[in-house]
Amino acid sequence: MDPTGLVAREDLLLCEDVTKIVNDEAYGSNAIVPAGDWRELSPHELQAIFRPRTETKYWQLVGKRQLKSTTADKLMRAVGERKETERSTPDTRNLAADALSILLRETDTHLSFEDDLTFIGFREAAVDGPTQTVDYFADMKKPGLHLDTWDETSSENRYLSRNRICINLGNVDRYFIFLPITVEGFRRKLPMSSRLGSNEAAKKYLATGPDMPVIAIRVKPNEFYFAPTENLIHDGWCPDVSAVDRTFTILGRFIPR
Repeated sequence: MDPTGLVAREDLLLCEDVTKIVNDEAYGSNAIVPAGDWRELSPHELQAIFRPRTETKYWQLVGKRQLKSTTADKLMRAVGERKETERSTPDTRNLAADALSILLRETDTHLSFEDDLTFIGFREAAVDGPTQTVDYFADMKKPGLHLDTWDETSSENRYLSRNRICINLGNVDRYFIFLPITVEGFRRKLPMSSRLGSNEAAKKYLATGPDMPVIAIRVKPNEFYFAPTENLIHDGWCPDVSAVDRTFTILGRFIPR
């Protein structure tokens, strides 16, 4: 990850701790979220946490890009307010291709990509709490900080899962929040982790007091982030509790050029 090239320093925040959610019906059991104040990163923290971008493998990159002001309207006209789907189908793959063709025409900077696209969909939700993701397979409860499982890859092959782009279609800033450590990285820190599924291992790592802070990347309206969300513990966050959070997400293998 290279915040100096892919994310400006002023768009980065840090939270030093996490906590388990209790007595909140919006969250599932054992949900863990950032705790404490968000603050700017010091130059030392920036250097210690991130490394310069030396490779372009999609599973190693987190960043964001700006869209033209007309892009959001064009996307919505192309695919409509189709809600998030559970799995890929020929229809959702076609929608992803249509949406991506618009993005490639509209972005001020280029993305390269491979095939195997999936249109995850448009999501509109009220802002409530320290994280935004809900679990469609757990009664719409919030999982807290988590790993995605769209590709259902094995733990040792998590790095081969697709990454994603997620566009902020709302009117206020939102944040992509994540711990800057991969599945392979935090598994090395856990004894007997090979017996656990990836999300189980992620929860255990969080519960034992992670040695990494939570990082937040500000994604302004009409910007999108790209990230390997099946290989990073993450979630979304919107500080403006009066806002409506609107996102548009595609899975693929995206690399900024």
